[in-house]
Amino acid sequence: LAVFTFSQACERAARFDQDVAGAMADAARLQVDVDQARSDVWPRVDLRTYFQIPLGGSNLQGVQIFNGGVFFRYDFQKMIFSGDAASAARARVAERRENLGLILDRLSQNLFLLLADRENLRADVVLRRTIQTQTSDALERAHLLGRNGRIKPERVLEYQYQYETSTRLYQDAVRRLAETNRALGSRLLIEGTQDVVITDLPELLSSMDALAPVPEPDMQFFRDVWDKRHDTKAAEADLFVKEMVVIEEKRRRIPSLNASFGLGSLSLSSTFSQAPVVVQLGASMPLLDFGDIKRGIGKASRSEEHTSE
Repeated sequence: LAVFTFSQACERAARFDQDVAGAMADAARLQVDVDQARSDVWPRVDLRTYFQIPLGGSNLQGVQIFNGGVFFRYDFQKMIFSGDAASAARARVAERRENLGLILDRLSQNLFLLLADRENLRADVVLRRTIQTQTSDALERAHLLGRNGRIKPERVLEYQYQYETSTRLYQDAVRRLAETNRALGSRLLIEGTQDVVITDLPELLSSMDALAPVPEPDMQFFRDVWDKRHDTKAAEADLFVKEMVVIEEKRRRIPSLNASFGLGSLSLSSTFSQAPVVVQLGASMPLLDFGDIKRGIGKASRSEEHTSE
């Protein structure tokens, strides 16, 4: 016998649900993107080393076998737009969390409907069993009256048909109840031989029959309903992400700046292969991309328009 409250049953079902586990893994993975975007404001430091062994030639004087140095690099574009990248990453996390809320709501609703269906099937089994018993008794009386010649054989056949029909319906109800119990056990990861008892299910079922007062709809009512829906919050987060993708595609036209600073015998350019200190500033921008950026913007814009609809 497995005894739970409805909340405990929902928690157990969520713990073993693959969709819930996948949504939680997605949210955790996207949280790493938030941390990554926040870290783009800091420079990166690398330690680079290499060995070189001349195999021939002349004038090898001063050639160092071992070279190395500390390499500082900084991406100004990532630094400038790190706030936007972090906001987009947070929106993706929020979208996954709202989707997780939708999955949990759907899981609890399905579990409640499954439990309510089981109660209906239990009542149906009891009713079908009662009808079968009554038709069985009626068939026995019909056989007795038929042997005495008090009713026609056709009437006995009618009672026989009623008994067979009631037996078939009873067996079908028992089968459906067994299937529901197996589905419930699979949902809660419980052996099929165990009976699942939800202690507060009668109160939940009785509360469904009570008529709750319907408030007068106004703007605040609709606003509260909108704020409580996971799907609307997920849609808002998704729209924000799509807008940021459009902005990111447009930023590809902006020149990108980067700086680097090296200390040691290893430089950033072969021209200064033995310089102790090297500073580099670089900039790049697309000149001819055959419409790559334009197509990227168009694709992102269409995705945003589809989401906003």
